Amino acid sequence: MDSKLKAAFDSLQADEELKQKAWEAVEEKRKKRRSHYGKLIPAFCLLLLCLGFGSWRLYAAPVAHITIDINPSVELQINRWDKVVNVEGLNPDGEALAQSLSVRFWDYSQAVEEILQTPLVEEAAARGETLAVGVMGDDSQRREKMLEVISSCPGIGQNAYCYAAGTEQIKQAQEAGLSCGKYQAFLEWQALDPSATLEQARTMTMSQLRQKIAGLSGENQTQAPGQGQGQIQGQGQGKGWGAGGSGGKGKQGK
Repeated sequence: MDSKLKAAFDSLQADEELKQKAWEAVEEKRKKRRSHYGKLIPAFCLLLLCLGFGSWRLYAAPVAHITIDINPSVELQINRWDKVVNVEGLNPDGEALAQSLSVRFWDYSQAVEEILQTPLVEEAAARGETLAVGVMGDDSQRREKMLEVISSCPGIGQNAYCYAAGTEQIKQAQEAGLSCGKYQAFLEWQALDPSATLEQARTMTMSQLRQKIAGLSGENQTQAPGQGQGQIQGQGQGKGWGAGGSGGKGKQGK
């Protein structure tokens, strides 16, 4: 009897050892699988990060610029989906205005309307200051469409004009130390008076520049001067609503 019990016990013991070995084998496979997945997870996360960063770079890349000049002067950078991705002040008053705005990721037309209704801009307009709104971009169809939309925004009044040009004008304006609006007005003034200098333009307001242009061209600044073809220096054909001249086709604001 004892020998039979011992044999049975030994058999049971062997089964437990077999179970233990089988369990250890399963665990070993699980560890290898987890280790394999563990190596894939960082790579997958990196892929998601790259995709996300690439998408953000595409979204944040400006394809057009809108400048609003009246003192304050600000610039909006617009992406391919017509959203504002950055706001920059172009002079001290413009920097203060830019910091107070919350128009990032807005449609550009809403952002322009919001800016034109700010106290700083409304007060400047009430003093009779000239408002210049420019659309710069390399895509002529896009900038002309944007120009059409902006020209109908509330706040584009009698002393306002809009214009469009290529992005090269942004670089030229920066090199000249002027906002795009004042630089465009300076080009008009210089076309009428070759003795005009950048140094003079830097000390003048937009209204003073427009008065110079109106005086030399015989236009009444408060009336629509009519349409006229012109060139923006280094830009080819330009189109706009405003004082005509070097801005291209011009028509006074409503």
